[in-house]
Amino acid sequence: MKKFSRPKLSLRRKGGEAYGARHYIRKYWYVFFLIGIFAVSLWFRALPGRYNELIGLDEFHVYRIAEYALHNNLQIPTEQNPDMLRYSPIGVNTWWADYAMPSYLPVLVYVFISAIGISMPFFEFAIFFPAFMGAVGAIIAFLIAKELFKSNVSGLFAAFFVSMTPALFTRTSAASFEKEATAVIFMMAAVWLFVKAYNKSSWFYGILSGLSLALMSLAWGGVQYIYLFFAAFFGALFIADAALVILDYLFSGFGKSLENLEKFMGPSMLKAYVPMILLGSLIQQLTPHNIGLTSMSVLAAYGALAVLLIRYGLVKFNLVKKEKVHYIIPGLMLVMVAVFFVGITFTDFFDSIIREIFSLLTLSRGVIGSTVAENAPGDWATILSTLGTGFSSGILPQLNFLSPFFALWIFMFLGSFLLVFEFYRTHNWLLIFPLVWLVSSIWGVFFYVRLLFILGPVGGVIAGFFFGWIIGRLGKTKYLKGKSLRSKINFITLPLAIFIILLVVVNAASIYAYALSINTAICFPQYKDNQNPNPFEVIPCVTIDGNGSQVLHEDGQPWYQAMNFLSQKTPEGSVILSWWDFGYWFQTRGHRPSVADGGNLGGPYGNRDFEIAEWYTDKPENWSAWVPWMKGYNVSYIFMDYTLPGKYGAISKIASRGEQVLGFLEFRRTGMYPRTNSTIIEYTSGPYAIWLPFDDNGGLSGTPTFLVSQNGKYYSKNYINEFCTTSGIVRVANESQAMPGCIAINTYLGQEGLFYVPPEIENTIFNDLMFMQGYGLPVEKVFDNGLMQIYKVKYENQTVSGQ
Repeated sequence: MKKFSRPKLSLRRKGGEAYGARHYIRKYWYVFFLIGIFAVSLWFRALPGRYNELIGLDEFHVYRIAEYALHNNLQIPTEQNPDMLRYSPIGVNTWWADYAMPSYLPVLVYVFISAIGISMPFFEFAIFFPAFMGAVGAIIAFLIAKELFKSNVSGLFAAFFVSMTPALFTRTSAASFEKEATAVIFMMAAVWLFVKAYNKSSWFYGILSGLSLALMSLAWGGVQYIYLFFAAFFGALFIADAALVILDYLFSGFGKSLENLEKFMGPSMLKAYVPMILLGSLIQQLTPHNIGLTSMSVLAAYGALAVLLIRYGLVKFNLVKKEKVHYIIPGLMLVMVAVFFVGITFTDFFDSIIREIFSLLTLSRGVIGSTVAENAPGDWATILSTLGTGFSSGILPQLNFLSPFFALWIFMFLGSFLLVFEFYRTHNWLLIFPLVWLVSSIWGVFFYVRLLFILGPVGGVIAGFFFGWIIGRLGKTKYLKGKSLRSKINFITLPLAIFIILLVVVNAASIYAYALSINTAICFPQYKDNQNPNPFEVIPCVTIDGNGSQVLHEDGQPWYQAMNFLSQKTPEGSVILSWWDFGYWFQTRGHRPSVADGGNLGGPYGNRDFEIAEWYTDKPENWSAWVPWMKGYNVSYIFMDYTLPGKYGAISKIASRGEQVLGFLEFRRTGMYPRTNSTIIEYTSGPYAIWLPFDDNGGLSGTPTFLVSQNGKYYSKNYINEFCTTSGIVRVANESQAMPGCIAINTYLGQEGLFYVPPEIENTIFNDLMFMQGYGLPVEKVFDNGLMQIYKVKYENQTVSGQ
């Protein structure tokens, strides 16, 4: 009987030569690694979603608006139908105040996957959407590195590092339903398509790059740094051009380098840059919330565009003699400088641009911006830690001594040096692009620490170049040219393979530990077995019931207890007054409007942050003067929480317009010393200590003592005569050698903690509400779980909405 064998799968090209599966595996081998990197990246990024709750603050607002759009035919609040949960009593026109893309894109994706049969509650989709976007970022990092360096190996290492760096991870992990998770993907896509448009001299890819930049512009105000990055890139090229012109004029011999640079800035660059910058900046103007065309960042990018276009036109139409072509760019730079300085003399517009430039160069920021933690300036320590592998110690303590040598920042800087070397060797001006990208990203981090996430992609791309360069060089030597696998294993390749394995293991361990450390701020982590906590066996913070509604689990969750009180025990429409930080939580989880929130809106909404700060820091006896202000905002309840004492520095700074920063000293109980007929309880805070003497019945038996230590010995001693209590400020002694101010019990630590309240804060509305339960004020405490207190405001002869 004749045997039949299955024919081998093959494809034929014109010449009749067969292409089998093995051919395509050899040609596209990197795809398998890339799929693996994507899958691992997605899994790591999904870990913070195990609590089934959003991570921070802004996420709650973005989610609420996205859910609103989903259930209202893709409409979001407008001027005619404002978001009445924000900025009571006028509400907010979301279309005017916010970037639309972070809310719209997830909704559109959700509608699409629902249409093809993938069913899940939108809240659960929102939890994991950022993780998917972050994993896609790894793919785009591969494409950027491959396009820049023409190396699949560089691309794979770039994808790996981008997947594993904490610098990018936090903003693209599950539950981080924020602007950056959307914006970073379009930012990376714009960079990739820009480079591809140049390499292929293609208007098509240039247009796609512009559309990507436009989508980023519709997602995040940080797009200004991308405009500045491209302006800096071309600025560096123009300066290099002028320098080469001068050197060639003085010494000659630089003509070839000059021609090489000007060719680089020729038609191919125009096809990449013109559509990118024009589409990126103009499309965003279709929405009211945009970066204005007259902003310094956009003008800088347009200035670079103008120089390129004018130079091209002068050369194309022979308007400049051939021997004078090299002087075009230096001449245009001089003209622009002259116009700028003349403009400063005659118009305020150029003066405002100068102020913006000065603000950028000096890393200065407004009073409110300077108090926001995310807007604080970064430093080298922060950069090195977030581009490092320090988190691996919790997983691989055996490799502690080795893990620092596998940090991304090391290979990023080594790759930078190699880029300089390769540029010197090849005069390939495209290699300057990632270097300027890196420098501008580092500068962005020094401006705002939250911009660490824009450093992650370029750091990974340059580190990928380093490994691609090393392996590419080895591939040209005898050590990797053998035909058999055995011949390729030698004293060079074996240590390299071990090093790469350790690199992967250490970085994976670090990001795994980092992923497990990310918790949701509104929900305290709880485990199914608290005796043997397993990070994968957690109690979800939120579940979805049979009706599709979100259920907050209150047990052991003080924030949820407070939010459920607001939503269930207060009249609908009750307005919450507190510091702005948790306004989005009141709106999304408490379902109640707030006076202010993290949008920090000005314009028609006034200076509410300044007003709230002034109200908090005013004297309690001035309460009545603030009643018209509270009535104007329909304030029904005041919300005080355990984080506010730590924020008083920001409150006092804003209230004083930056003139002073005041704060509390927080102490914790650290010792107990029996004495005759009394016991001394010691509370410490760094070098400071407070001793409280108690009698056998638990009553205060002496004057509190404030001590200062150095090298373990106390050398300064003062008394504190006053306590801030629920019965007012009580004087417990009359010692002459006493510090002004009072002692207040730490409400969330009870007898385990206390605060020293300096005299500048002692007699304030804030101190009264925080530590004295509203003593003497027309308020009624209606909720107190130890961490949060809610007061109902009492008005004489008049009520407000929600009461």
